[in-house]
Amino acid sequence: MALPRVSVVIPTWNRRRHLEEAIASVLAQTYTDYEIVVVDDGSTDDTRSWLEGRATDGRVVALHQENRGSSSARNAGLRAARGELIAFLDSDDLWLPRKLEYQIQLFDRNPAVGFVFCGSAKVDDHGATSGSRVPTPDFRGRAALAMIRRNMMPTPTVVVRKRLALEAGTMYEDLQFGEDWNYWIRIAARCETDFVPEVLVHFRDTPGSLSRLDFDSFRANTLGLFRGLYRDPESAALLAPYRKEALSQAHTRIAEEALQRGRIDVAREESWRAIRFRPGNRAAWRFLSRAILGKRLLGALRRLRG
Repeated sequence: MALPRVSVVIPTWNRRRHLEEAIASVLAQTYTDYEIVVVDDGSTDDTRSWLEGRATDGRVVALHQENRGSSSARNAGLRAARGELIAFLDSDDLWLPRKLEYQIQLFDRNPAVGFVFCGSAKVDDHGATSGSRVPTPDFRGRAALAMIRRNMMPTPTVVVRKRLALEAGTMYEDLQFGEDWNYWIRIAARCETDFVPEVLVHFRDTPGSLSRLDFDSFRANTLGLFRGLYRDPESAALLAPYRKEALSQAHTRIAEEALQRGRIDVAREESWRAIRFRPGNRAAWRFLSRAILGKRLLGALRRLRG
């Protein structure tokens, strides 16, 4: 039997109803040369029994593992995938019917392209969409720098060549967030990028782990996300021209989070660090000015209260 060209990797944990909808959105694709690799990350609901009930559908491959997180599940799916192209989908998100068709055309058109994504929009349980994101031209071609500056590549929008994904390694399982963003940059450093400028993915805006992280954990993970671009020697060499930019972005994001949490002194320090790495970082200058103004306002309020 011929191997599928595309492997669709879907990690899941206790989302059986949404998983059914996600798989249905793949089965509704106009492009049909694919397999679906579902990795059950230790679900305690009826996910396993539901997947076992689909055992007769040769298009769906089910793997089961102890709960180790979505990155571990995606890595397991990547290792099991038989296709030359890997498409990622989360179990609570949906594809529109022509997503794969349009994206595969870009791989066929240019062999140098190894990373393709598309536009996306949030969808609620009633099917209403909002907050659409469509890629901009700087994400076409050699796009690693654009990816470092902005994450426009939600996981369910991404398709990559498996060969390049394996060259880049795997998703880092020690990151609490941003592990997919880190991985996309490492893959994009090895190829050209392209995108479909249409919304072809609907994703549910479910509460994530960021709101539950204390600030010190947020800061450590953000530094790990960007410093992790340079963990392996090959990625470090490919991304060497962007090292200062990456570190500047890391400290900028920490400064922004510090402002939101009222950590004014930390925001000022992190803004300065970002500026030292890249003096032209406008966001860092903006956060610095807010931190300085905030410090003065706090001082004035204390004096008034005194």
